[in-house]
Amino acid sequence: MKRKILFLTLALTLLPTFAYAEKVNNEKVKLLTQQEISILIDEVGFIKEDFEAVPVEVARDLIEQKAKKISNGVVKSFTMEKQPQTGIVPMSLEPVDIDLYGNAYVTQGTDLPGFKKILMVASFKWKFNPNWRLTDKMSIGYPATNKFILNASNGQVLGHTNRTYLLQDPSLRSESYTPSDFVLGAGVAATFELYNAPTGGSIIQYVYVPDSESGTSNVLVRYGHKKLTWGAPSIGVYPAGLAVSPSTNVENADYWLTLTW
Repeated sequence: MKRKILFLTLALTLLPTFAYAEKVNNEKVKLLTQQEISILIDEVGFIKEDFEAVPVEVARDLIEQKAKKISNGVVKSFTMEKQPQTGIVPMSLEPVDIDLYGNAYVTQGTDLPGFKKILMVASFKWKFNPNWRLTDKMSIGYPATNKFILNASNGQVLGHTNRTYLLQDPSLRSESYTPSDFVLGAGVAATFELYNAPTGGSIIQYVYVPDSESGTSNVLVRYGHKKLTWGAPSIGVYPAGLAVSPSTNVENADYWLTLTW
């Protein structure tokens, strides 16, 4: 009964998302079938946020590779500080105007022999139009001790997708297969141009870890909201991994995820 309720809830809430065919390399991709959605919920461990963040073709790959959830991600909300005289101002992000979410999955198939393949997912949703709609940035970072690596070819990171979309109409979106920033062994980041309406966005990134390695570790998803000046937030490498750098012109919201692989 609980599974049926979840399926019906997803079918209703995700209808705008699935009301169009995604495009990959300018070719339409068929929408997920009811059977595929059921497998993603029951066997892979998807929740609503995963369906919104993960492209259809990647979701199908997870089914084919018999992926399993290896993290404890839940939605966390943040809000702006308020000043009585001026209302909402972009001072710092704290808990209900923007939602952050993250999760991770390990697959049984891999394209790098001798390595486990892990998909990391991070997403955000603005519930209103922030005062400053400039260029924001979100990062996924992990410590070097995890021994995670990125698959790369000709200087380009592979297995990456980031997208920005209009919450009211997810078909209106931009998508890129190249991170704005990356450091091998530390993480990736992407930039997001906010719409003049409530905006959502996501990063998905495949990482690899040697078959001989296992453990539990934290992963830091950091959202940086730019204010006052043009340009995107900068990136630094810290003990926790790659992350949006603190700045007087950037509000940061940190979302921590625990992975066991």
